[in-house]
Amino acid sequence: DGLYYIARFDPNLASQQNQLQDTAIFPNPNNGTFTISNFEKESHIEIYDVLGKKVHEQIINNNQIVNLVTVSKGIYFAKIKSGDKDFKTEKIIVE
Repeated sequence: DGLYYIARFDPNLASQQNQLQDTAIFPNPNNGTFTISNFEKESHIEIYDVLGKKVHEQIINNNQIVNLVTVSKGIYFAKIKSGDKDFKTEKIIVE
């Protein structure tokens, strides 16, 4: 008659989320070339303009240089994904 719930704790999930929270993009602002660092495993980055149009994507590793010299100056958003559910969004300014 009562409802029972089973909770499962995944310690790896917590470490992956913390990993992405420490991700750094520098320099920012930049000229279209920047470095992404402070994460341990291969990740995927997607760059969007302010209208939501995807302008770049690539697989990245720690301390990877990303080159956006073909985009116009402006504000962009980098969505960094690690695994199926973990992601972080950062604002990038290209001058």
